[in-house]
This record gives sequence, structure tokens and C-alpha cells, in this order.
Amino acid sequence: MPKHFIAGPSIVPIPSHSKKLTKNPTDIKNGAGPATALFINPNVRKPSAKPDEVLVHVKAFGLNRADTLQRQGYYPGPPHASKILGLEFAGIVEEVGDGEGDGKHKFWKGEEVFGLVYGGGYAEYVVVSKKMLLRKPKELGWEVCAGICEVCISPWSNPLPPLSQIHI
Repeated sequence: MPKHFIAGPSIVPIPSHSKKLTKNPTDIKNGAGPATALFINPNVRKPSAKPDEVLVHVKAFGLNRADTLQRQGYYPGPPHASKILGLEFAGIVEEVGDGEGDGKHKFWKGEEVFGLVYGGGYAEYVVVSKKMLLRKPKELGWEVCAGICEVCISPWSNPLPPLSQIHI
């Protein structure tokens, strides 16, 4: 079970009672709702990697605005995406699916990684395309890497225009 997740710029520890979670993801009662509708779903099987995918044992995940909008039902993921919440994570490669990965897209069991998914990051295990993974730098912790893709890179790559161009 991930020990921490990133909520905006802060790191939030996951409660100790959550340690019972093995492969069971966080789910939402009735498909959408407030944070109080979240629960651990014991009826979801551990996923396995298909060709060109990697199964990652999640150590931390990020929490961002897109996650809260999805939870509330306002920001649906793509049709093929997991219904499990969570767009970014960091963890250890557990299984590598068949399919040749080239150089930067070749991963091995036990390798530390972080990445971006269309859904599924709020679980102990997530399946992700090899092309959506990056190797975790040894200098960075799990919590930092879990928040890099959405929490940090999205706003950095989509900067606001100068204040003089914003009209309210």
C-alpha cells in the first residue's frame, strides 16, 4: 500500500488502517461523489501486464484537481481507461508484459519508476504503458516522483499568460 500521496504541494500520510489494502483499489460509491463516498473495494483482482505494459507496485500516488473532478463525476476519463481513480504514481516494477521496449521504454522487474495513467493509480498495483513510465531518480523520494507528472509538469507546461493579458 502506498505510504503517502501528494495533495497539491504537500505530502499526506495514508492512514495505518489502510495497510490491509493489497490489490484492492480506492473506489467511489455510486460511481461519483464527495470524498466521503470513497471506499476500499475488495472485489477487484490484481491486474496483469499485457504486451507493451508494465505492472507497477505503487509506493505513492499524486492527488490533483483532475482527480477531484473525476471523483465528483465532472471529468470523465477516456472510454478505455480504468474506472479506478488516480492519474500519477511512483513504484516498483512487478511484472513486464511481452513486447520489445526500446532503450528508454525497456523496463525490468524491481526497477523504480514513476508515471502517468488515464486511471488506476489509487491502488496497490497499476498497469501502465511502457511509454508512460520514467525511471525514478535515486535522489528523489517516492512522494516527489508521484507528483511530478500531473501536479508539477502540467502547470509548468501550461503557464498562465502575463497578468496584463488576463481580463476578469
